[in-house]
Amino acid sequence: HAEKAEAAEAEAEAEAASAVPSISTWAPTGATPSSYANGASVLVIGDSVVLGAKADLEAAIPGVYVDAMESRGIEKASVILDSVAASGQIPPVVVVGLATNHRTFTDYIMQQVVDSTRGSTVVFVTAYAGEAQPREAQNAAIMNFANSHDNVYYADWWSIAVSHYELLYDDHIHLNPDGRRVYANLIYTTLQGAGLL
Repeated sequence: HAEKAEAAEAEAEAEAASAVPSISTWAPTGATPSSYANGASVLVIGDSVVLGAKADLEAAIPGVYVDAMESRGIEKASVILDSVAASGQIPPVVVVGLATNHRTFTDYIMQQVVDSTRGSTVVFVTAYAGEAQPREAQNAAIMNFANSHDNVYYADWWSIAVSHYELLYDDHIHLNPDGRRVYANLIYTTLQGAGLL
């Protein structure tokens, strides 16, 4: 009976995931990311960690558009947002997962990102980059900034990854398939808990 229940539950989850529309299908061929983020309710800007979780984020979050690229740092967020704004409207929620490749997260840099959204709610994602590349200081800066701004939240990936290496590949940075699902669920539950979905 337990096996049947698990199989039924897995099938129901698969059906629910497949029912969520993927905004990536809205993109015309040859379009730049900024030109087809319009129409999304959530824009996720990220690095290679986010890129790995792209399909899971699209399955978990209705109306999401994921713009992710390897080796991207926080300094690119405002540029991307300016490009989106120039071609249309920035979605009401912007998730920023760019802490992996940038060790210095200052209030000034984060305020630039917030200002570049032109009024959207921003969710910064904390990072884990392995024991050799500590991110505690920048994660603390992200949390402190979010806690002191009404329209800013944080999703705490660090607190999960630091004690769950089974979710990561051997570099202890990038997400394996289980990690991608957990990462996407973290973003979803953070947005849902903040009343943003």
